[in-house]
Amino acid sequence: MYRLIIILILLVSISAEARTWRVSKSGFGDFTVIQDAVDAAESGDTISIGPGHFGEFTTIDDSGTDHDVCVFIDKPGLFIIGSGPEQTTIGPYNQWQMQSDYTEGIKVWQTGAVVEGIKFSGLVNYGACLKLIDGDGLVVRNCEFEDSEWGVFCRDVYTPYSSDIYVSDCVFRNLSDAGFISFQAYNNVDIVDCEFYECRGWGVGITQGTTWGVVDNCYFENNGFNAIQTGANGVFSNNELNGVINSAMSNQESDNVTMENCISTANGNPYGRGFAMGYDATSYLYNNEISCGYADYSSCISLLYAEHIFANDNQFQIGSDQAWYYRMGETHGADLTHTFDLTHNWWGTTDLDYISEHILDGDDFGMPFYVLFLPLADDPTSNEDVSWGHMKALFR
Repeated sequence: MYRLIIILILLVSISAEARTWRVSKSGFGDFTVIQDAVDAAESGDTISIGPGHFGEFTTIDDSGTDHDVCVFIDKPGLFIIGSGPEQTTIGPYNQWQMQSDYTEGIKVWQTGAVVEGIKFSGLVNYGACLKLIDGDGLVVRNCEFEDSEWGVFCRDVYTPYSSDIYVSDCVFRNLSDAGFISFQAYNNVDIVDCEFYECRGWGVGITQGTTWGVVDNCYFENNGFNAIQTGANGVFSNNELNGVINSAMSNQESDNVTMENCISTANGNPYGRGFAMGYDATSYLYNNEISCGYADYSSCISLLYAEHIFANDNQFQIGSDQAWYYRMGETHGADLTHTFDLTHNWWGTTDLDYISEHILDGDDFGMPFYVLFLPLADDPTSNEDVSWGHMKALFR
Protein backbone atom coordinates (compact mmCIF):
# COMPACT_ATOMS: atom_id res chain seq x y z
CA MET A 1 0.00 0.00 0.00
CA TYR A 2 2.85 2.40 0.77
CA ARG A 3 4.31 1.89 -2.71
CA LEU A 4 0.87 2.44 -4.30
CA ILE A 5 0.54 5.77 -2.49
CA ILE A 6 3.99 6.86 -3.71
CA ILE A 7 3.10 6.00 -7.34
CA LEU A 8 -0.18 7.92 -7.15
CA ILE A 9 1.49 10.96 -5.58
CA LEU A 10 4.04 11.05 -8.39
CA LEU A 11 1.33 10.79 -11.03
CA VAL A 12 -1.05 13.32 -9.46
CA SER A 13 1.71 15.89 -8.85
CA ILE A 14 2.35 16.20 -12.57
CA SER A 15 -0.54 18.62 -13.12
CA ALA A 16 -2.06 21.07 -10.66
CA GLU A 17 -5.02 21.86 -12.93
CA ALA A 18 -6.09 18.46 -14.23
CA ARG A 19 -9.43 18.06 -15.97
CA THR A 20 -11.66 15.14 -16.89
CA TRP A 21 -12.43 14.19 -20.50
CA ARG A 22 -15.51 12.04 -21.04
CA VAL A 23 -15.72 9.36 -23.74
CA SER A 24 -19.23 8.16 -24.52
CA LYS A 25 -20.69 5.94 -27.21
CA SER A 26 -23.93 7.92 -26.93
CA GLY A 27 -22.29 11.11 -28.20
CA PHE A 28 -23.03 13.08 -25.03
CA GLY A 29 -19.40 13.12 -23.89
CA ASP A 30 -16.43 15.09 -25.16
CA PHE A 31 -15.41 12.29 -27.54
CA THR A 32 -16.65 8.95 -28.85
CA VAL A 33 -13.15 7.47 -29.40
CA ILE A 34 -10.73 6.95 -26.49
CA GLN A 35 -7.62 7.91 -28.47
CA ASP A 36 -9.14 11.28 -29.37
CA ALA A 37 -9.54 12.05 -25.66
CA VAL A 38 -5.98 10.97 -24.93
CA ASP A 39 -4.67 13.21 -27.71
CA ALA A 40 -6.54 16.20 -26.28
CA ALA A 41 -5.54 15.54 -22.66
CA GLU A 42 -2.70 17.13 -20.74
CA SER A 43 -0.48 15.46 -18.19
CA GLY A 44 -2.44 14.51 -15.09
CA ASP A 45 -5.87 14.53 -16.78
CA THR A 46 -8.50 11.82 -16.38
CA ILE A 47 -10.11 9.99 -19.30
CA SER A 48 -13.53 8.80 -18.07
CA ILE A 49 -14.87 6.07 -20.36
CA GLY A 50 -18.56 5.24 -20.41
CA PRO A 51 -20.22 1.87 -21.05
CA GLY A 52 -19.68 0.14 -24.38
CA HIS A 53 -17.25 -1.78 -26.55
CA PHE A 54 -14.39 0.34 -27.85
CA GLY A 55 -12.60 -1.26 -30.79
CA GLU A 56 -11.14 1.62 -32.80
CA PHE A 57 -7.48 0.80 -33.57
CA THR A 58 -4.64 2.81 -35.07
CA THR A 59 -1.51 1.34 -36.66
CA ILE A 60 1.68 2.80 -35.17
CA ASP A 61 5.36 2.18 -35.81
CA ASP A 62 7.20 0.47 -32.95
CA SER A 63 10.91 0.20 -33.71
CA GLY A 64 10.22 -0.48 -37.36
CA THR A 65 7.33 -2.89 -36.78
CA ASP A 66 3.64 -2.07 -37.23
CA HIS A 67 1.44 -2.46 -34.14
CA ASP A 68 -2.35 -2.07 -34.03
CA VAL A 69 -3.13 -0.14 -30.83
CA CYS A 70 -6.48 1.00 -29.45
CA VAL A 71 -5.04 3.53 -26.96
CA PHE A 72 -1.50 4.89 -27.20
CA ILE A 73 -0.25 6.94 -24.22
CA ASP A 74 3.03 8.85 -24.33
CA LYS A 75 2.23 11.74 -21.96
CA PRO A 76 2.78 11.36 -18.21
CA GLY A 77 0.27 10.77 -15.49
CA LEU A 78 -3.01 10.05 -17.28
CA PHE A 79 -5.83 8.31 -15.44
CA ILE A 80 -7.78 5.94 -17.73
CA ILE A 81 -10.97 5.08 -15.85
CA GLY A 82 -13.70 2.86 -17.26
CA SER A 83 -17.22 2.29 -15.94
CA GLY A 84 -16.27 -1.14 -14.62
CA PRO A 85 -15.16 -4.33 -16.42
CA GLU A 86 -18.76 -5.47 -16.75
CA GLN A 87 -19.59 -2.30 -18.75
CA THR A 88 -16.46 -0.98 -20.52
CA THR A 89 -14.57 -3.24 -22.97
CA ILE A 90 -11.47 -2.56 -25.06
CA GLY A 91 -10.74 -4.97 -27.89
CA PRO A 92 -11.25 -5.44 -31.64
CA TYR A 93 -14.77 -5.67 -32.99
CA ASN A 94 -13.50 -8.60 -35.06
CA GLN A 95 -10.11 -10.09 -35.91
CA TRP A 96 -10.33 -9.07 -39.57
CA GLN A 97 -9.93 -5.39 -38.74
CA MET A 98 -6.35 -5.91 -37.53
CA GLN A 99 -3.75 -4.83 -40.10
CA SER A 100 -0.53 -5.96 -38.37
CA ASP A 101 0.87 -8.99 -36.58
CA TYR A 102 0.83 -7.20 -33.18
CA THR A 103 -2.25 -5.95 -31.33
CA GLU A 104 -2.38 -4.00 -28.07
CA GLY A 105 -5.28 -2.63 -26.07
CA ILE A 106 -3.54 0.16 -24.13
CA LYS A 107 0.13 0.91 -24.73
CA VAL A 108 1.93 3.15 -22.21
CA TRP A 109 5.15 4.38 -23.79
CA GLN A 110 7.98 5.81 -21.66
CA THR A 111 5.65 7.31 -19.08
CA GLY A 112 3.28 6.26 -16.27
CA ALA A 113 -0.49 5.78 -15.99
CA VAL A 114 -3.38 4.55 -13.86
CA VAL A 115 -5.82 2.14 -15.55
CA GLU A 116 -9.01 1.12 -13.79
CA GLY A 117 -12.42 -0.46 -14.43
CA ILE A 118 -11.92 -1.89 -17.95
CA LYS A 119 -12.28 -5.32 -19.56
CA PHE A 120 -9.74 -6.23 -22.27
CA SER A 121 -10.72 -9.00 -24.69
CA GLY A 122 -9.77 -10.52 -28.05
CA LEU A 123 -6.20 -9.20 -28.30
CA VAL A 124 -4.50 -12.07 -30.12
CA ASN A 125 -1.72 -11.91 -32.77
CA TYR A 126 1.06 -11.36 -30.23
CA GLY A 127 -1.51 -9.29 -28.41
CA ALA A 128 -1.08 -7.58 -25.06
CA CYS A 129 -4.13 -6.19 -23.32
CA LEU A 130 -2.07 -3.61 -21.43
CA LYS A 131 1.58 -2.95 -22.23
CA LEU A 132 4.09 -0.75 -20.38
CA ILE A 133 7.33 0.03 -22.22
CA ASP A 134 10.17 1.82 -20.37
CA GLY A 135 7.64 3.52 -18.14
CA ASP A 136 7.64 5.58 -14.96
CA GLY A 137 5.07 3.56 -13.05
CA LEU A 138 1.83 1.69 -13.61
CA VAL A 139 -1.23 1.18 -11.40
CA VAL A 140 -3.92 -1.27 -12.58
CA ARG A 141 -7.08 -1.82 -10.55
CA ASN A 142 -10.38 -3.64 -11.05
CA CYS A 143 -9.73 -4.77 -14.62
CA GLU A 144 -10.36 -8.03 -16.47
CA PHE A 145 -8.12 -9.57 -19.12
CA GLU A 146 -9.45 -12.42 -21.22
CA ASP A 147 -9.21 -14.32 -24.52
CA SER A 148 -5.92 -12.68 -25.49
CA GLU A 149 -2.21 -13.52 -25.48
CA TRP A 150 -0.85 -11.45 -22.57
CA GLY A 151 -2.75 -9.66 -19.87
CA VAL A 152 -0.32 -7.07 -18.47
CA PHE A 153 3.06 -6.99 -20.25
CA CYS A 154 5.84 -4.76 -18.85
CA ARG A 155 9.32 -4.25 -20.28
CA ASP A 156 11.91 -1.77 -19.05
CA VAL A 157 15.23 -1.70 -20.90
CA TYR A 158 16.39 1.92 -20.95
CA THR A 159 15.28 3.15 -17.50
CA PRO A 160 16.14 0.32 -15.08
CA TYR A 161 14.91 0.45 -11.47
CA SER A 162 13.01 3.67 -12.13
CA SER A 163 9.41 2.50 -11.79
CA ASP A 164 7.01 0.50 -9.65
CA ILE A 165 4.10 -1.64 -10.82
CA TYR A 166 0.98 -2.21 -8.72
CA VAL A 167 -1.84 -4.52 -9.89
CA SER A 168 -4.84 -5.23 -7.66
CA ASP A 169 -8.36 -6.66 -7.81
CA CYS A 170 -7.97 -7.89 -11.39
CA VAL A 171 -9.06 -11.11 -13.13
CA PHE A 172 -6.93 -12.83 -15.79
CA ARG A 173 -8.72 -15.53 -17.79
CA ASN A 174 -8.01 -17.75 -20.81
CA LEU A 175 -4.75 -16.16 -21.96
CA SER A 176 -2.51 -18.02 -24.38
CA ASP A 177 0.64 -16.77 -22.62
CA ALA A 178 1.04 -15.00 -19.26
CA GLY A 179 -1.46 -13.19 -17.12
CA PHE A 180 1.18 -10.78 -15.84
CA ILE A 181 4.76 -10.66 -17.08
CA SER A 182 7.54 -8.18 -16.33
CA PHE A 183 10.84 -8.19 -18.20
CA GLN A 184 14.07 -6.44 -17.24
CA ALA A 185 14.67 -4.23 -14.21
CA TYR A 186 11.78 -2.75 -12.27
CA ASN A 187 12.02 -1.37 -8.78
CA ASN A 188 9.01 -3.09 -7.18
CA VAL A 189 6.24 -5.29 -8.56
CA ASP A 190 3.14 -5.89 -6.42
CA ILE A 191 0.30 -8.21 -7.48
CA VAL A 192 -2.46 -8.18 -4.85
CA ASP A 193 -5.99 -9.66 -4.59
CA CYS A 194 -6.06 -10.96 -8.18
CA GLU A 195 -7.38 -14.12 -9.85
CA PHE A 196 -5.71 -16.14 -12.62
CA TYR A 197 -7.53 -18.82 -14.63
CA GLU A 198 -6.06 -20.85 -17.50
CA CYS A 199 -3.13 -18.63 -18.36
CA ARG A 200 -1.20 -21.09 -20.48
CA GLY A 201 2.23 -19.52 -19.96
CA TRP A 202 2.58 -18.20 -16.43
CA GLY A 203 -0.02 -16.80 -14.14
CA VAL A 204 2.57 -14.32 -12.86
CA GLY A 205 6.12 -14.03 -14.21
CA ILE A 206 8.63 -11.63 -12.66
CA THR A 207 11.98 -11.94 -14.38
CA GLN A 208 15.47 -11.25 -13.12
CA GLY A 209 16.48 -7.66 -12.54
CA THR A 210 13.43 -6.52 -10.57
CA THR A 211 14.42 -5.45 -7.06
CA TRP A 212 11.47 -6.87 -5.13
CA GLY A 213 8.33 -8.80 -6.00
CA VAL A 214 5.14 -9.40 -4.02
CA VAL A 215 2.24 -11.69 -4.90
CA ASP A 216 -0.28 -11.64 -2.06
CA ASN A 217 -3.77 -13.01 -1.53
CA CYS A 218 -4.24 -14.21 -5.11
CA TYR A 219 -6.11 -17.20 -6.51
CA PHE A 220 -4.71 -19.38 -9.34
CA GLU A 221 -6.49 -22.19 -11.17
CA ASN A 222 -5.32 -24.42 -14.05
CA ASN A 223 -2.50 -22.18 -15.22
CA GLY A 224 -0.08 -23.63 -17.73
CA PHE A 225 3.66 -23.62 -17.15
CA ASN A 226 4.09 -22.19 -13.65
CA ALA A 227 1.40 -20.41 -11.68
CA ILE A 228 4.09 -18.07 -10.28
CA GLN A 229 7.65 -17.78 -11.55
CA THR A 230 10.13 -15.31 -10.14
CA GLY A 231 13.67 -14.29 -10.90
CA ALA A 232 13.38 -11.52 -8.31
CA ASN A 233 13.63 -11.58 -4.55
CA GLY A 234 10.36 -11.12 -2.72
CA VAL A 235 7.51 -12.47 -0.60
CA PHE A 236 4.75 -14.63 -2.06
CA SER A 237 2.07 -15.17 0.56
CA ASN A 238 -1.55 -16.11 1.25
CA ASN A 239 -2.09 -17.47 -2.26
CA GLU A 240 -4.17 -20.44 -3.33
CA LEU A 241 -2.81 -22.34 -6.33
CA ASN A 242 -5.09 -25.07 -7.71
CA GLY A 243 -4.82 -27.42 -10.65
CA VAL A 244 -1.06 -26.97 -10.94
CA ILE A 245 0.18 -28.37 -14.26
CA ASN A 246 3.94 -27.85 -13.84
CA SER A 247 4.88 -25.90 -10.69
CA ALA A 248 2.78 -23.84 -8.33
CA MET A 249 5.77 -21.59 -7.80
CA SER A 250 9.28 -21.52 -9.21
CA ASN A 251 12.30 -19.58 -7.98
CA GLN A 252 15.06 -19.26 -10.56
CA GLU A 253 18.35 -17.79 -9.35
CA SER A 254 16.97 -15.48 -6.62
CA ASP A 255 18.66 -15.64 -3.23
CA ASN A 256 15.84 -14.34 -1.00
CA VAL A 257 12.41 -15.71 -1.89
CA THR A 258 9.78 -16.51 0.74
CA MET A 259 6.64 -18.56 0.13
CA GLU A 260 4.34 -18.57 3.15
CA ASN A 261 0.75 -19.34 4.08
CA CYS A 262 -0.01 -20.72 0.60
CA ILE A 263 -2.10 -23.71 -0.48
CA SER A 264 -1.00 -25.63 -3.58
CA THR A 265 -2.81 -28.59 -5.16
CA ALA A 266 -2.34 -30.51 -8.41
CA ASN A 267 -6.05 -31.51 -8.57
CA GLY A 268 -5.39 -34.59 -10.66
CA ASN A 269 -2.67 -33.19 -12.93
CA PRO A 270 -0.11 -36.01 -12.85
CA TYR A 271 3.03 -33.86 -13.13
CA GLY A 272 2.00 -31.02 -10.84
CA ARG A 273 4.73 -29.87 -8.46
CA GLY A 274 4.47 -27.60 -5.48
CA PHE A 275 7.66 -25.57 -5.31
CA ALA A 276 10.59 -25.72 -7.74
CA MET A 277 13.90 -23.89 -7.59
CA GLY A 278 17.30 -23.96 -9.18
CA TYR A 279 20.44 -22.19 -10.34
CA ASP A 280 21.96 -21.06 -7.02
CA ALA A 281 18.58 -19.98 -5.62
CA THR A 282 17.77 -19.73 -1.92
CA SER A 283 14.20 -20.02 -0.67
CA TYR A 284 12.22 -20.00 2.56
CA LEU A 285 8.95 -21.94 2.87
CA TYR A 286 6.80 -21.49 5.96
CA ASN A 287 3.32 -22.69 6.88
CA ASN A 288 2.31 -23.87 3.42
CA GLU A 289 0.05 -26.76 2.46
CA ILE A 290 1.49 -28.48 -0.61
CA SER A 291 0.36 -31.52 -2.57
CA CYS A 292 1.57 -32.81 -5.93
CA GLY A 293 0.72 -35.10 -8.81
CA TYR A 294 1.23 -38.85 -8.90
CA ALA A 295 3.55 -39.35 -11.89
CA ASP A 296 7.33 -39.67 -11.91
CA TYR A 297 9.14 -36.35 -11.46
CA SER A 298 6.15 -34.90 -9.68
CA SER A 299 7.02 -33.63 -6.21
CA CYS A 300 6.06 -31.29 -3.43
CA ILE A 301 9.50 -29.68 -3.72
CA SER A 302 11.99 -30.08 -6.55
CA LEU A 303 15.50 -28.63 -6.61
CA LEU A 304 17.89 -28.46 -9.54
CA TYR A 305 21.27 -26.80 -9.05
CA ALA A 306 19.80 -25.01 -6.04
CA GLU A 307 21.79 -23.45 -3.24
CA HIS A 308 19.71 -23.48 -0.03
CA ILE A 309 16.16 -24.12 1.10
CA PHE A 310 14.64 -23.72 4.54
CA ALA A 311 11.19 -25.31 4.71
CA ASN A 312 9.55 -25.49 8.12
CA ASP A 313 6.03 -25.78 9.56
CA ASN A 314 4.63 -26.95 6.24
CA GLN A 315 2.18 -29.71 5.40
CA PHE A 316 3.15 -32.06 2.58
CA GLN A 317 0.21 -34.18 1.44
CA ILE A 318 0.26 -37.59 -0.21
CA GLY A 319 -2.60 -39.66 -1.58
CA SER A 320 -2.68 -43.43 -1.71
CA ASP A 321 -2.32 -43.35 -5.49
CA GLN A 322 0.74 -41.10 -5.54
CA ALA A 323 4.05 -42.77 -6.30
CA TRP A 324 6.03 -40.27 -4.20
CA TYR A 325 5.60 -36.79 -3.00
CA TYR A 326 8.97 -35.21 -2.47
CA ARG A 327 11.90 -35.16 -4.85
CA MET A 328 15.30 -33.54 -4.52
CA GLY A 329 17.08 -33.11 -7.84
CA GLU A 330 20.79 -32.68 -8.48
CA THR A 331 22.78 -29.88 -6.90
CA HIS A 332 25.56 -28.21 -8.64
CA GLY A 333 29.05 -28.73 -7.47
CA ALA A 334 29.35 -32.38 -6.51
CA ASP A 335 32.36 -31.56 -4.37
CA LEU A 336 30.25 -29.40 -2.03
CA THR A 337 28.31 -30.88 0.86
CA HIS A 338 24.80 -29.46 1.14
CA THR A 339 22.21 -30.05 3.81
CA PHE A 340 18.64 -28.86 3.36
CA ASP A 341 16.53 -27.95 6.39
CA LEU A 342 13.09 -29.54 6.16
CA THR A 343 12.56 -30.00 9.87
CA HIS A 344 9.27 -29.52 11.76
CA ASN A 345 7.05 -30.40 8.80
CA TRP A 346 4.06 -32.72 8.67
CA TRP A 347 4.46 -35.45 6.05
CA GLY A 348 1.07 -37.14 6.36
CA THR A 349 2.56 -39.93 8.45
CA THR A 350 4.98 -40.57 11.31
CA ASP A 351 6.49 -43.62 9.57
CA LEU A 352 10.13 -42.51 9.27
CA ASP A 353 11.07 -45.28 6.83
CA TYR A 354 8.22 -44.29 4.55
CA ILE A 355 9.18 -40.61 4.64
CA SER A 356 12.83 -41.38 3.98
CA GLU A 357 11.90 -43.67 1.10
CA HIS A 358 10.04 -40.81 -0.61
CA ILE A 359 12.84 -38.29 -0.28
CA LEU A 360 15.40 -38.49 -3.06
CA ASP A 361 18.68 -36.88 -1.99
CA GLY A 362 22.40 -37.62 -2.06
CA ASP A 363 21.89 -41.18 -0.86
CA ASP A 364 20.04 -41.87 -4.10
CA PHE A 365 22.31 -39.92 -6.44
CA GLY A 366 25.69 -40.66 -4.88
CA MET A 367 26.29 -36.96 -4.21
CA PRO A 368 26.94 -35.12 -0.92
CA PHE A 369 23.60 -33.40 -0.36
CA TYR A 370 21.12 -34.46 2.25
CA VAL A 371 17.67 -33.60 3.53
CA LEU A 372 17.23 -33.13 7.28
CA PHE A 373 13.60 -33.89 8.10
CA LEU A 374 13.77 -34.69 11.82
CA PRO A 375 12.14 -33.70 14.08
CA LEU A 376 8.70 -33.95 12.50
CA ALA A 377 5.79 -31.67 13.30
CA ASP A 378 3.52 -33.17 15.95
CA ASP A 379 0.40 -32.87 13.77
CA PRO A 380 -0.80 -31.28 10.52
CA THR A 381 -0.02 -27.61 10.22
CA SER A 382 -3.08 -25.47 10.80
CA ASN A 383 -3.39 -23.82 7.42
CA GLU A 384 -7.10 -23.92 6.72
CA ASP A 385 -7.79 -20.19 6.48
CA VAL A 386 -9.38 -19.48 3.12
CA SER A 387 -7.77 -16.65 1.18
CA TRP A 388 -9.76 -13.57 0.19
CA GLY A 389 -8.93 -14.33 -3.43
CA HIS A 390 -10.63 -17.71 -3.06
CA MET A 391 -13.70 -16.15 -1.45
CA LYS A 392 -14.02 -13.68 -4.32
CA ALA A 393 -13.73 -16.53 -6.82
CA LEU A 394 -16.60 -18.38 -5.13
CA PHE A 395 -18.93 -15.42 -5.46
CA ARG A 396 -17.81 -14.17 -8.89
